[in-house]
Amino acid sequence: PIRVRIGIHAGEPVADSDPKEFALTEQGRAWLTERGSQDGPPWAGSQGHGLRGSVSQLAGAAKQIGRFGNEDQRNKAKAMVEETTRRIYALLAEQPED
Repeated sequence: PIRVRIGIHAGEPVADSDPKEFALTEQGRAWLTERGSQDGPPWAGSQGHGLRGSVSQLAGAAKQIGRFGNEDQRNKAKAMVEETTRRIYALLAEQPED
């Protein structure tokens, strides 16, 4: 079967369904059971603890740099976004403190 990597848990296509519909793997279901529903699913509206708004503001600023910034400003902004992306993924790699 085709597998798609979603976070740390692979998804499996749901048989006889929309090809974009996936079900959690056994590992994903175990993780969800262990975690509980404290925050709800990651796609649930405002459950991002303000992260969605911050990301939206960043996207807006990047769009402005792309449209109105000079080449040096665009290069600096690109480097900043790339570094921030690496740092966010590094956070995910850390062991939780709970």
